[in-house]
Amino acid sequence: MEKVGNKAEVTYVKWKTAARNLNLIEAENLRNDHNDEKGLFGEYYDDKFLEGTPQTRVDKVVNFDPVNNPPDPYTNYRHKSIRWTGYITPNFSGTYKIGVNSDDGVRLWLNNKLVVDEWHNRGMTTDQVEIPMEAGEKYVIKLEYFDNGGDAICQLLWEVPTLTDDLYAEDKAVARASDYVIAVMGINKSIEKEGRDRTDLKLPEDQVNYLKEIYAENKNIIVVLVAGSSLAINWMDNNIPAIVDAWYPGESGGKAIADVLFGDYNPAGRLPFTFYKSITDLPPMDDYEVSNGRTYMYFEGEALYPFGYGLSYSEFEYKGMKIKQKGDMLTITTTIENIGNYDGDEVAQLYFKAPNASIKRPLKKLVGFKREFLPKGKSTQIEFEVSKKELQFWDVKTKQWAFASGEYQFMIGGSSQDIKQQKSFRLKP
Repeated sequence: MEKVGNKAEVTYVKWKTAARNLNLIEAENLRNDHNDEKGLFGEYYDDKFLEGTPQTRVDKVVNFDPVNNPPDPYTNYRHKSIRWTGYITPNFSGTYKIGVNSDDGVRLWLNNKLVVDEWHNRGMTTDQVEIPMEAGEKYVIKLEYFDNGGDAICQLLWEVPTLTDDLYAEDKAVARASDYVIAVMGINKSIEKEGRDRTDLKLPEDQVNYLKEIYAENKNIIVVLVAGSSLAINWMDNNIPAIVDAWYPGESGGKAIADVLFGDYNPAGRLPFTFYKSITDLPPMDDYEVSNGRTYMYFEGEALYPFGYGLSYSEFEYKGMKIKQKGDMLTITTTIENIGNYDGDEVAQLYFKAPNASIKRPLKKLVGFKREFLPKGKSTQIEFEVSKKELQFWDVKTKQWAFASGEYQFMIGGSSQDIKQQKSFRLKP
């Protein structure tokens, strides 16, 4: 909103997942007896028994999720228990599903009736019950939760009855009425974290299906990916006009992304690993030998996005690559010119390929990179210094570092595949 002010209308639609079809009950539908704030009254205890004197506050939503949210000053690291009380006030009549997603124990009362009683240690589980509700009425709710240490989560959810079977009807209507769509997709620590590995490289299926439906309504769509690892986003690559990989961007991530989208900052990030098209392109997960087809150094297939890949609003031209040797040191130079319409940074990457040898060597290997800012129309010479020691390999037979004499190939470019210039150079021990 800071970027557009009153010059544009921004419509925000909350995410709804077809995978679970339960979403957080928002503040507009929660009330409490303690003040006029929207939300439930929360009591936070430093033990797992709801005993002692609690810290209290009004929570706009019940979304205790320390893995994906910032640290909560009202809770300690280990044992804790929380009680939320108040009312649910639906906007329209129908049969609702009320759900609680929790790890460990939970108890839920609706209209003073105990409807969920799982007061014991357990992994993350979603319990849900159905209840008919009338628009504007107040339904008493009490939710109690304890955590016995380790993973912890407690979320109060619901599935709202609708007049249509189309889960994304609102989203598609907004997309049709908009000039542009910005869709924030990706994964978080509920899908991948320490001790929990993904079983596939794909974006969650419900997100891909969602993007297909929105794309059918408005093809001017930008996807912002939030993730900490590679994703096989093949359909997006073939159809979505613009993709910004934001990684896990932190508290000011929204402003940084807006700077990129509005052209106030020319991005120059480069991938620190390869994005593959499918998990079937890789050897089995229990095969830890990198030379069996892992990483840009040994992968012979077609990558979705190669190691070192990244786009810019500008374009850069490379010319005049030279190699000189003095003793054990090589000096490799080239000139880069910004031939685009915008000032920007280029990340020049230097790779080498060793001579054919009796042992398996990388297809290419990064030996240096430099990030240079260039105003449009300007050029600069960059220089890499490479020692022969950096070109050595580990000889498993002699169990020591070795150097292979012969014809070395040196390559400079914008990624491991976008090679702009290359030269061969013969080296001796």
